[in-house]
Amino acid sequence: MRTTLITFISFGLLIFTSFTLTENNDNQTPNFVCFVQFNIDKDISLEEASSIDSLISTKKGILASRTDFVNDVFFCYTESDAKISEENFILWFKDLDVPVSCFNKGIEGKDVQKSISELKNCKNEN
Repeated sequence: MRTTLITFISFGLLIFTSFTLTENNDNQTPNFVCFVQFNIDKDISLEEASSIDSLISTKKGILASRTDFVNDVFFCYTESDAKISEENFILWFKDLDVPVSCFNKGIEGKDVQKSISELKNCKNEN
């Protein structure tokens, strides 16, 4: 009798937990990561690239930041729900006296990232 009661309670808790987890997951938005990439329209040094990454990495919603000082290209990952726009990046980089162009943003694994050569040949000035 006692074993049956414990089994019944355990089974009930399992079902309750299962429904609770399913209900909570149904109410959440899907998690995904966005990417941002663009040209840096001036030659920068390794030290400047490090400074850019240090500053941008502190911004809310930025997951990773990479400034390529060899090719003068910026790349980062952002949280999907971060309200970060092209204008944010333009202002942040303007504060560093670093002009940018050819902004490209998308969903990682869904949208296409531009190659470095595509970014370098881009004529879309901001």
